Amino acid sequence: MSWRDSLQDASFRGVPFKVQLSEVSIGRCNIVHQFPGIDTPYVEDICQDTDEFTITGYVVQNMENAHNYFDERDELIDALRQEGPGTLVHPFLGSQMVALIGKARIRENFDRGGIAIFDMTFVRTGEDVGFISSVDYIGTVDESADKSRDQSCDCFVENFEIPNLGFSREGIISDATEFISMNKKSVIAVKGSLSSTMSDALGILSTNVTNINDILNTPSTCATMINSSINSFLYLIGVEEPVTGGVLGVWSNEYKDDSVSLPVDPLPSNLGTSAVTALVAMNRYGESITATNPSTYGGQLEDIDVTTDNRARQSLNRIYMINLIRNLALIMACRVAIRSSYTSYNEVMETMNSIVEAMDDHLEKMGDEAADDTYRDYNFRDDNNEMYTAISQLRADFIKAMKEVGASLAVIIDYKVPADGITSLEIAYDRYLDLDRAEDIFQRNKETIQHPGFFPGGQNVEILSE
Repeated sequence: MSWRDSLQDASFRGVPFKVQLSEVSIGRCNIVHQFPGIDTPYVEDICQDTDEFTITGYVVQNMENAHNYFDERDELIDALRQEGPGTLVHPFLGSQMVALIGKARIRENFDRGGIAIFDMTFVRTGEDVGFISSVDYIGTVDESADKSRDQSCDCFVENFEIPNLGFSREGIISDATEFISMNKKSVIAVKGSLSSTMSDALGILSTNVTNINDILNTPSTCATMINSSINSFLYLIGVEEPVTGGVLGVWSNEYKDDSVSLPVDPLPSNLGTSAVTALVAMNRYGESITATNPSTYGGQLEDIDVTTDNRARQSLNRIYMINLIRNLALIMACRVAIRSSYTSYNEVMETMNSIVEAMDDHLEKMGDEAADDTYRDYNFRDDNNEMYTAISQLRADFIKAMKEVGASLAVIIDYKVPADGITSLEIAYDRYLDLDRAEDIFQRNKETIQHPGFFPGGQNVEILSE
């Protein structure tokens, strides 16, 4: 067997490419000390220096890509842009955990068309040592979520007004009741929770409905009700007794639930995913009853025609309630997402994007409201800046944390089944030399593959890059 037979197919984060030239720099990390009057320097050997891989790779048009290399080029570009370390399969040295250093250079020209040449430099990465502290992703998101929650509730308490009687108060009760009903349906939709925890969650919501008239006496008690209703999801993820007590005065000065010990152990994938889906759906609370394609959880409200001071105040109260509910639901979605179990980078990004897209829609809504002059005509002002800022900051912290979580996970890639077909066991051995991976391969593709004993030839199936 020649040396060519021992070469491995090159890839980075599971994205394949060809190699034209490879260089590896190895050695020791030394410090040279020179002293007056002494001709021979003293060399201090600190440690093994970082292994550095310089690769000139390329993707080229061929029969397999129908003589169009653009998609393969773009996949490699996306892989190089991702944060954190990833797996490099080096043709001579095999799999290495590396990080891209600096910028990769991409060359394409008309004289030599149909090919993109990549100049890439990687360094081998290792585990954290002494002076490098690991990042507490959950703690980072929780801290930002706590600030966002308090800031949102403060804004609500300072701007929401409870009328003593009349249709305005009846409208608030109706809107709050519809919110709790939507919250109940979203809790019931969560899969993978224990029946006892589901019962506890629904019990909190039922209590809030029963006491709705007493709860809506002050802005603070109204904020507490909304927060405790959203906190019903905490039961589902393992918190035994979420704080749901009353509020007196301004939220951040009088009410804290720092005593709640939120779980840090990973949540089962189906529980985390369905809880995030339900919480993101809460972002649709407050849609008009005339909305097309309404949420299956409800949350639609009858429009308020702003024609008088009272109607303007009622409408503005509703805006603050809607924004607080959506803020707190998105905050809870971030708490659940950072605790969920993931098997691939793609799953992390899919969950993250679902929440971020809902955040962006909500931020756009609040931005449009701030620019609306309707309430100024009645000497009212829609002051939602604090709620806007609260979600904006959490959004940035959440994205950073989720990208760091995903950086250490494998990427889902396509595997083309040979023309004569193959089994999941054969793929597991061919790709990973590990037959235990066969079940994961089948589960990823069971919607399109009928039987693990036979994957039809010529079909693309999903597998992990590592």
